[in-house]
Formats: sequence, C-alpha cells, structure tokens
Amino acid sequence: MKIEIKEIKENPLMKRKEIFGIIEHDGMPTPSKAAVQKYLAKEQKVPEKYVDVRKIFSAVGRVDAKLIAYVWKEREVPVLEEKQKPEEAEKEKSKEELEKKKEGESGEKQTEVKGENSETKPEPKKEESKKKEEKPKEKEKEAEKSLKDDIKEGIKEVAEEIVKETKEEIKEVAEETKEEVEKLKKNVEKEIESAEKEIEKKVEKKIKEDIKKKQKK
Repeated sequence: MKIEIKEIKENPLMKRKEIFGIIEHDGMPTPSKAAVQKYLAKEQKVPEKYVDVRKIFSAVGRVDAKLIAYVWKEREVPVLEEKQKPEEAEKEKSKEELEKKKEGESGEKQTEVKGENSETKPEPKKEESKKKEEKPKEKEKEAEKSLKDDIKEGIKEVAEEIVKETKEEIKEVAEETKEEVEKLKKNVEKEIESAEKEIEKKVEKKIKEDIKKKQKK
C-alpha cells in the first residue's frame, strides 16, 4: 500500500490538518481504515490517536482509492485495530475464486454430458451461456451504481459533518471571545475608576495647597 497525498489544508479554527490523497493498492484489496490510520500516523509523525480516517472511496475494477483524513492537534479518536491481515484476505479471495472456478468447470462438464445423452440441439446451450454472461455484467453494473450512490452519500455525510463541526467550533470561539471581551471591559473599568480616584486626590491636594497659600497672605 502506498498513499500519495494530493493536498494538505491547515484548519487553524478546527485545530487540525485536512488530508486529501490517493491510496494505491495494486493487486491487493482496498486497505482498511486501521491500516491507513497506522500508515498516516507514521507518515505525519504523530500518535495514531490523532489520526482520523474519515472516508475511503473505492470504485470497482480500480487499483486505487480516494482518501479523506484529519490529523488533529488536540482531539483524540479511537485507535483502530486490523480485523484481518491483507495476506489472509488475499488467501481467502484466492480460495473463493478457485472454488468458483471449480464450480464453473463442474457445471460445464455436466452440461456437456447432458448434451451427449440428449437429442437437443447445441443452440439452446449457447443462449444459456449468453444469459449467464449477461447476468454477471448486470450484477457488475448494479454493484458499480450502488458504489457510486454510496460514494455520493459518503461525500454528503462528510460535508454535513464538517459543517456541523465548523459551527460548533465557531460557537466555542465566539464564547471564548465574549469572555475575553468581558474581562477586558472589567479591566478597563477598573483602570478608569483607579484613574478617577487618583485625579480626585490630586485635585483635592491642589485645592488644600491653594487655601493654605491664601491664608498665609
């Protein structure tokens, strides 16, 4: 697995980096979020608890996937664990393909035996094989459409979540700013009050000095 980072956006308001990249996984299944979290933590030189893998978009037949991830400065996220190693997944995939191949071969043999013993013509067999070929294509199209719908839904969810988090952060910043303004206002009022008292003392002192001078005269 190799991750090519296309763009890193600094978001000081949210206190995070926003990473957009491409995951290359030629000949292997799409990497899990746990594997990507570990990879990015090592790449960005931060603990895994600060790496938040938001979305991995993968299309049928492609050897790469799109990635959206955040690297938080303060907020912590769960450290994900690998449910299954890539090697084990590949072995299981190979086993499934081998079993499907065997089932396909046994089905073809049974069809050939039936053709020899029966008087039916070979044309219907061709039609059946065409139908069998068409079905996987239809399933593939349905799967591709379903994946595209999932990707759109995923992008929508991420966008909504980003907007929600941004609003919350803005609210927090606004509250902090309000508190700071109130503190500053109180400090200014104290300074003004202190200055007024100092001026009153000086004026009072000056008046007393003037009265003494007049009495001496």
